[in-house]
Amino acid sequence: MAVNLKYCPISQGIKKYSFCRKRQRSDGLLVQVHHTAVGSRNPARFVLGAFHENGNVLAVVDANGNIFLVDVRNNKFWSLPNSGECTAITFSSFDENEVILASSECFVRVINFENGKESTCLKGHAVPPTQLSCGGAQEKMLLSVAISHHNHGDRKDASEAILWDLRTYTRAHSLNIHSDCGIRQAKFLSGISSETIIAMFDDDSICCWDLQDLACAKMISQPAEEHSYLKTISCTKNGRAVLVGGKSHLLVAFSMETFVPMKVIELPDEMCGVKELEFLPEPFDGGSNHVLGILSYDGQVYFLDLNTSTFIGKIKTEKSQIYKFFCSSSGCYVACILRTGEMSIYNGSQILADKKPSKVKVSVDKNAQQPVTTCGRITNEERHSTGAERKLLMDGTCRNQPVSIKNSAKMKEVKSELNHKRLRLLLRHHGAFPVRYRTLAWRTVFLQLPYNQKAFSGLASRGTHPAYFNLELKYPLENRSELKILKKVVSCLAHWSPLFSQVDYLPLFVYPFIKLFIHDILGCFEAVATILFNFCQHWFEFFPFPPINVLAAIENLLSYHDPSLLAFFVRKGVNTKVYAWPLLQVAFSEVLSNDEWLQFWDHVLVNEPSFLLAAIPAYCIISRTALLRCSNMDDFQLFFRNQNPLDMEKFISKVYFICGNTPTDFHPRQHLHLFQPLPKGDTYPVFSQYPKLLVDTNVDKLKRIQLEEKAILSQEVKLLKELQEREEQRVHAENAILKQKYLNDPDPMSSTTLDPRYPI
Repeated sequence: MAVNLKYCPISQGIKKYSFCRKRQRSDGLLVQVHHTAVGSRNPARFVLGAFHENGNVLAVVDANGNIFLVDVRNNKFWSLPNSGECTAITFSSFDENEVILASSECFVRVINFENGKESTCLKGHAVPPTQLSCGGAQEKMLLSVAISHHNHGDRKDASEAILWDLRTYTRAHSLNIHSDCGIRQAKFLSGISSETIIAMFDDDSICCWDLQDLACAKMISQPAEEHSYLKTISCTKNGRAVLVGGKSHLLVAFSMETFVPMKVIELPDEMCGVKELEFLPEPFDGGSNHVLGILSYDGQVYFLDLNTSTFIGKIKTEKSQIYKFFCSSSGCYVACILRTGEMSIYNGSQILADKKPSKVKVSVDKNAQQPVTTCGRITNEERHSTGAERKLLMDGTCRNQPVSIKNSAKMKEVKSELNHKRLRLLLRHHGAFPVRYRTLAWRTVFLQLPYNQKAFSGLASRGTHPAYFNLELKYPLENRSELKILKKVVSCLAHWSPLFSQVDYLPLFVYPFIKLFIHDILGCFEAVATILFNFCQHWFEFFPFPPINVLAAIENLLSYHDPSLLAFFVRKGVNTKVYAWPLLQVAFSEVLSNDEWLQFWDHVLVNEPSFLLAAIPAYCIISRTALLRCSNMDDFQLFFRNQNPLDMEKFISKVYFICGNTPTDFHPRQHLHLFQPLPKGDTYPVFSQYPKLLVDTNVDKLKRIQLEEKAILSQEVKLLKELQEREEQRVHAENAILKQKYLNDPDPMSSTTLDPRYPI
């Protein structure tokens, strides 16, 4: 069925119109869309389009700059204000209600498509942007690429690429591209590679940049005489594979883990090369897409199953050739813009119902196992991947058969494939580490535990520290095994440094780690010791008082990011000893559930030590509404000592925001050293981050008190023994008198009895 879109001026408000569609045809066509401008007999040509992340809403733009939203699922459409001629369009992944447009005036406009209002207008390009892509951590970054095709004598204008921060609508970085080599296509990858930008250049080279430091991570280049005229590039949703194609009859699949060719596909001659590539997702494919849509230069779209190397579907229009096509993220719909300017929307499942698949030729590159040309910091070891790594880097839930932790060969293989960068990407993508591999990642990658068995045995052999003899009286845990391990770990810490025999909140700080390392006492001790050494810097400089320098740094963060909330705290008499120190003392375990705490500490260990301090103002800001309702000190103390409803995604995002958007003068990182793991050896380093004179004095006093108590106890035992001996002598004497009396005057009716405890 054909639908004629109606443009409604914004002065009349956003009006959504319904349309009816007939039963879909055998070729999967759902609806044909066109637009005839007012006062014109000829329909306006659609030139751009994009699907929303939900897979149901489609945005299209005609040549006159009219913007339409089509809700395919609910059979509705509406228009947005005309922004002039558009050169690119995409939906924002950061705000689900925003659409992003690039205009011929070199602007990038962000528009709320629910109310039609423009959120912002980004300026900075000298050439109209033609490509837009969202990505990065929490999908907060926008990449806009402007490609110049004008020559000025012997000079060619350089292409432009700008990174925008969608949270603040500001320019984050400008990527300088050499004028000698123009850019053809650039985009963010997705999945575990969401912080990677991939670009294709005019010389057929392909380059990947790491978003964190914008360093070239990987690169493929070809000799000048071997151009294959690459045209397009597409990435799977999980970010593990990339396919490239162009005017030749070859498609090449690259692994993003090793960046070597996995498969080379030779297409039929009648396809006349590749113009566009896009994956068509399928239900339950987990992001490892295997159905590839190919727009050929003959104006037809072919769908190739990469697993079986067969064509399983095709879109061929009767009226005109296909100019562009794009697939929804759910795989339910495929939209095609025809050269006549109309747009056709197809059912994705119906397209793939091809009963006569055709085979294509597939080969593996002979040099697939050889390292490709790369830039500086990529090593040969990083180019090799194994099944163990692929199993580790899949979805956050472990879906396949379990990997035995006791299998030393398997664990050795898994450990060899772990590195900080890969696990950081996994964490950013899934929000938390898989439960099965969490302790492994903590031990080997982030905390880098040395497992000094000899040094730990020396501490453990000293037994329970006197300061924790009666630990069960203060902390009556129901689980006796947890109590036993807790007592052993805190005792070892007290033997390691005298300070920890006097830190009264130490068991509360250690206990959550006990639950995670319940079967690894040595690992638990070294994990806590490493965290105390790195993430608890300057905590004990004013012991036994709270660390005023650390608390002042936290207050500075809150004053910068939410001064009104800090002013409210001041009016209520609430200081950092109320809203910050209680959270640090228990490592956030009292305000977070077990799963939330593990997720939070996944991010703490991945980042710099200041991340833990930034979490305090982030927690307060996220809980702002509840805190403003507290009226007295008891309410505040109760709030920061109990669990409260918390959106973990927003909380962690806020911590990252504070860490990344705090000026150097306010940032606590300037006062903290970088992470330093415990060294491997027969002894542990000395922990001396405390007032040694005061602590040693207290330790000496404690020892004297303990000696006095021991002497008093021994004296009490001696006196009790003497009293018992005297009592025994008295009873013996009484029994002897009674016996003599019985012998002198035996009376069978006598009621006198002897003491049975002391026979004669």
